[in-house]
Amino acid sequence: MYILHGNGIDDDTNAIQELLDSGKSVIELPVPQKHYCISKTLKIHSNQTLKLGETSTIRLMDMSDCLMLQNAEEDAHDICIEGGIWDFNNLNQSPNPGKNREFREASYPHLFGDPDSVAIYNDMYSGTVIRFYKVTRLSVRNLTVKDPITYCIQMAYVKYFTVDNVRFDQNFGNPTAENMDGIHIDGGCRFGSIRNVQGTCYDDIVALNANDACDGPIEDIQIDGVFGDNSLRGVRLLSIKSEVNRISISNVFGTYYQNCIGLTYFYPRTGTRGKMSHISIRNIYGNNCARIPEYNKGDSSNYKFAFLWIDSDIDIDFLTVDNLMRKEEISNANTIKVCKNTNIKNMSVTNIIHQNNTGKPLTFFVNEGNIDSLYFGNIDTSDDVLLENNGTVKSIKEI
Repeated sequence: MYILHGNGIDDDTNAIQELLDSGKSVIELPVPQKHYCISKTLKIHSNQTLKLGETSTIRLMDMSDCLMLQNAEEDAHDICIEGGIWDFNNLNQSPNPGKNREFREASYPHLFGDPDSVAIYNDMYSGTVIRFYKVTRLSVRNLTVKDPITYCIQMAYVKYFTVDNVRFDQNFGNPTAENMDGIHIDGGCRFGSIRNVQGTCYDDIVALNANDACDGPIEDIQIDGVFGDNSLRGVRLLSIKSEVNRISISNVFGTYYQNCIGLTYFYPRTGTRGKMSHISIRNIYGNNCARIPEYNKGDSSNYKFAFLWIDSDIDIDFLTVDNLMRKEEISNANTIKVCKNTNIKNMSVTNIIHQNNTGKPLTFFVNEGNIDSLYFGNIDTSDDVLLENNGTVKSIKEI
């Protein structure tokens, strides 16, 4: 039987894993003297809950180069993680492997010459803190993820999941503040709720990426309560061929230097088209902030992307934007932009307050795509241009 130290010096991996392998349904770690240390990935089983105090720290030991936690077997079910400060200790791990082409080719074959492949997760070091793959009924709540290399929490092919009250505490990365997502959802996820996620992320706070490490549709997801301060982006949806359907995004607050919300394709362009339908965006309160150096291409107030960015090469059935309030001080990027070669059947934009305090012209809505039906209602743009249409809009109606 292994000893659980919690003294911030000795390795607690074997002791914690022994508890997880015991078959007990609830594993509750006592408050440590200092913090727990682990050097290998902890693996949690089906029908198990792992609990720590909200301020109890579990820390990855220097040069461990591994996940901190994952499910023990595929097709797992009924897993709960509650509490703890999960400290990846990123400055003392190997640098971001995503900068290495060999890693990218192994992890994302569908982006490197094999468009029909489905990349499954493997044991390569990725800089991710917590990862779940093929789990039914998963709950992650009341915890903090600290100093990742890349993603804080990643999952694919997970259904019936809840992420609730999760905080992010990120330094400026290793080697740079890039690719540091908060909640990163890959393909195959369905029936999920993400609520009350808070902090600064140097990539997306919440990302739903149907074609990334795993291909597959993402459907029936609720995102409610995103609080980001000086983050790259609040919420991202991504599709290059797999569908992203029935997504509710609401109550997003904060400051962002890429965009608050992005409906995106991916690079490189593959020749396929992104597919999204029934996307609801409501109760958005925010504005742009200055870019950090990693993303500053010259003037830090020069923004390529709109506050709500709808990328090229996407087909969207229904898109609703309601109750958006933007008071802009530094960036005259458009509030909403639909890019070239994107088709939207039905889009409604209602209950908008758009305040421009930059001293520069700022167009509220720029369309370069093709919109069948566009509905506007109760939009206050002050003296700014409401709509610049460089594409096609078949029907515009006020509601």
